[in-house]
Amino acid sequence: MRTSKFLVMSMLATAFLCSCSNEEEPAIAGRGEAMQVSAGIGEATRAVIDAGYGSDLAVSFARLDNPVSNTDWTTPAIDATRLGGDGNTSVTFATAQTYMTANGQSTLIGYYPQASLSGKNNPTVSYTITGDEDIMATEVQTGAANAKFTPFTFQHLLTQLQFKCSGSAEAVKKWTKVSSIAVKNVYETLSLSLDKTSGATLTTTGSANTDLNVIGCPAEVSGPDATDPQTGYLMIYPVADMGTESAAINLEVKATYDGTEKTLQVPITNISGGAQKGQSHLITLNFTIDGEITIEAGIAEWQPGNGGSSTITPGI
Repeated sequence: MRTSKFLVMSMLATAFLCSCSNEEEPAIAGRGEAMQVSAGIGEATRAVIDAGYGSDLAVSFARLDNPVSNTDWTTPAIDATRLGGDGNTSVTFATAQTYMTANGQSTLIGYYPQASLSGKNNPTVSYTITGDEDIMATEVQTGAANAKFTPFTFQHLLTQLQFKCSGSAEAVKKWTKVSSIAVKNVYETLSLSLDKTSGATLTTTGSANTDLNVIGCPAEVSGPDATDPQTGYLMIYPVADMGTESAAINLEVKATYDGTEKTLQVPITNISGGAQKGQSHLITLNFTIDGEITIEAGIAEWQPGNGGSSTITPGI
């Protein structure tokens, strides 16, 4: 009987200790319900230049758990794929992501192109651009199992310049070749910083001393009856007042006129309000029969911006 009593008492004590241990286990330790998020592309993406957003897009997300008390973001960044298509489409994480248990909060922000994070507290992403990169970032969102993330939207952080070369039938006979168009003195190295409150901020590093050649530069001047003239483009960092008198967009155009190649310095200074991020400007170089170029800056199919025009007499 005495042995039985001891056995019963031991079993009760063990059960009590196990019960206490379970109650003391942290409720937010670990992850719970799987995160299912979607994302769209800002309207500025629908440009004349085919950026390929109808196809799947390799993006990255940065994550910060318990953002009220924590400042260290999770590294490395989370690689993900946004399903191609219009509107909000699903995002698939390379590594499955789950919400915190007990409705713990997590902060997410997405960015493109896919790249690694540097640092944990307000991490940064470094980019070196060639004019072909469309740097984008989403808004910052905080979600939980009981307050799930809403669709993210990737917004453009650069400005896009598009270029067409046109002229009259008589001018086309004079201007027989366009060798290159370059935008001079642009920032090549950029830094994207991430903050749990203000979101993504793109800034410049280094100096504005790089010349970038227009991608897909028109090889010839298109006549007035051209149905689908070739259009080149660049995506660059928009400095303050870009395209105005205080911050001209300086072009160097190399073209052959009447058998002689000319190098033309062409400033664009009359975009009202300047070029802004998420805006696209269609710059038409009108080659005239008497050896001049008339510049028109209009609106392309990104988010509408301001345009202007000017006339430049080229040098030899």
